[in-house]
Amino acid sequence: MSHELFEPGTTLAGKYQVVRLLGEGGMGIVLEAIHKDLGERVAIKFLHPDLVDHPQAKARFLREAQAAAKIRDEHVAHVKDVGSLETGEPYIVMEFLEGRDVGSLLRKGPLRVEEAVDYAIQACMAIAEAHRRGIIHRDLKPANLFVTHRIEGSALVKVLDFGISTAVGEKDTQVSHLTADHEVLGSVQYMSPEQLRGARHVDERTDIYSLAVSLYEMLTGTLPFPEENHAELCAAILTKKPRPLVELRPSLPQGIEQVVLRAMASDRNDRFLDAISFAEALKPWAPERSLPLLGRLTNLGNSASMKVAAEPYSEHHEDVSMARRPTERAVTPSPELVSTLTRPRAKPNKTPVGVGLLVLALLVMGSYIGWSLGRGQPQPPAAAPVVASTTLSLPASGATTATSPKPVNLPRPEPVETAPPMETTSKAPTRAKPSSRKPPPERKMNPEDYR
Repeated sequence: MSHELFEPGTTLAGKYQVVRLLGEGGMGIVLEAIHKDLGERVAIKFLHPDLVDHPQAKARFLREAQAAAKIRDEHVAHVKDVGSLETGEPYIVMEFLEGRDVGSLLRKGPLRVEEAVDYAIQACMAIAEAHRRGIIHRDLKPANLFVTHRIEGSALVKVLDFGISTAVGEKDTQVSHLTADHEVLGSVQYMSPEQLRGARHVDERTDIYSLAVSLYEMLTGTLPFPEENHAELCAAILTKKPRPLVELRPSLPQGIEQVVLRAMASDRNDRFLDAISFAEALKPWAPERSLPLLGRLTNLGNSASMKVAAEPYSEHHEDVSMARRPTERAVTPSPELVSTLTRPRAKPNKTPVGVGLLVLALLVMGSYIGWSLGRGQPQPPAAAPVVASTTLSLPASGATTATSPKPVNLPRPEPVETAPPMETTSKAPTRAKPSSRKPPPERKMNPEDYR
C-alpha cells in the first residue's frame, strides 16, 4: 500500500475523501475521511502495509468487521462498511469517534474510583452483548476502551478492536508473532493465564480477567505484574499473585479490592461466571449514572439466551467446550434410585369399564331381587342410584325409576293352550258346572286369572 493513499484529499473506493491520519499501530492504520455523497465523517481502518500479503492477518482483519457488525449496542463501535480497494487492500469503515482511549487517560495517573467503575461497567455491557452472540474479544485492554461523549455530555465507553476475537468453543490459534515486540508485551500484560498457556478453548472468563486487569490499572495507575521482560512477565502471570491494590492506593474504598482480585483469579473457575456478575459486584462503588445500565445488565442476565453454563477448567485436559452443559455430565445414581428405577411396575388395569359394568349389574340384580321379595307390599320410595352417562336396561318383568318407585305390572306372555278354554268372569274364577245351556262367548284372558 502506498503512503500516497493517506494524503489528505485522496479519494478511496470512489466515495471516501481522506481528511487526516488518526493513528497507526502494529496491525493497522486509521484515517479520518468524509463520505463524499452523504457528507458524513467516518473512520477507515486499513491493514498495516507490512501485513497486507499475510493470509492470517487478513483473516483476522475481516473477523474484526464481522464480529463488530453482529453486536448492536452503543458500547461497541458501529461498522458501516467493509471492502477492498482496487489494489487489493482490505478496509473497514466505522463510525467516527471523538475522544480518547482509556490508555491515554492513564498517562496522567489513576482515575477517580467512580469514573473507573463506570467505565468498567460500560465495558461489561459491550462484552455481555458480545458473549451473548458467542463472541469472545480476547484482547481487552485500556487502549481498546474508547471514551467519547453522548449529546448531553455524559461519558460513553465503546469497546474497539475485535481483531483476535473468537467464537465460543473455537480453537485458539496463537498469532502473537504477527505483531511487533512492544505490541506483544502490551497485550500479554492483560492476557489470562489460560490464554498464555495456549488453551485449545478459551471462554468468556478470559475477557473477565482482562477487563479486571484494566480496572486494576484504572484504580492504581499501574499494572499488577510490572515485569518488563517477556519471559518474566509470563511467569509472573502464571505463578504469582497480583500486588494488593491498597498497597498502591491506600485510599481505595473497602471491598473493591476483593472484587477486582476475584475477577483476576488464576483459576478461571474462581472468577465471576460472566460480565454481568462482575458488573453487579461493582455496584456499591458505581455512580448514580451507572444504575440504569446496571438495570439493563440485570435484565439481560435474566433472559434465557444469556444463561450459558461454564465448564471447569483443567490444565491436564484443556479441550473444554462451552457447548457442553453440566447436565450432560455422567452421574452415578444412588442404590435407592437404582432400586426405584428397576422395581417392576404394577400392571395397569386395562378394563376399568368392565369393572364398572359388573358393579352396575350387581346393583340392578339386587334391586330386582328386593322387588321380588317385597312384591305386592307397599314400599317406601327409594332414591335411585345416580350413574353418570349410563343407560340401564331393566328386566322385562319390572323396572324402578326415581319418579315412580311403585312396581309396574307388565303383561305376561300367554301360555300355550293344551286344554279347552275356561270360562272367565270379572269376578274370581270358578269351575264350570255341567249344563245344558250353551257356553258364553269366548273373550280375552285377564292376566290376573293366572295368579
